[in-house]
Amino acid sequence: MDAETIKQIIALGSLFVAVIGLWHKLVILPIKEELKLNATSIRTLEIDSAKLDTTLTALTNAIDRLTDRLDRE
Repeated sequence: MDAETIKQIIALGSLFVAVIGLWHKLVILPIKEELKLNATSIRTLEIDSAKLDTTLTALTNAIDRLTDRLDRE
C-alpha cells in the first residue's frame, strides 16, 4: 500500500466515525431523553394513582359512616 491509499483509508474511517457521532447526537440522545421523560411521567402517574386510591378509600369510608348514621335515625 502506498501513502495515498493509507490516507484515503484513514479519511474514510474518520468520516465513518463522524457519521456515527452525528447519528448518536441527532437520533440516539433525543430518544434517550424522551425515554427518561416518559419514565418520570410514569412514576408521577403511579404516585398520583396511589394518592387517588387513598382518597377514594377515605371517601368510601366516609360515605359508609354517613349512610350508617342516616340508617340509625
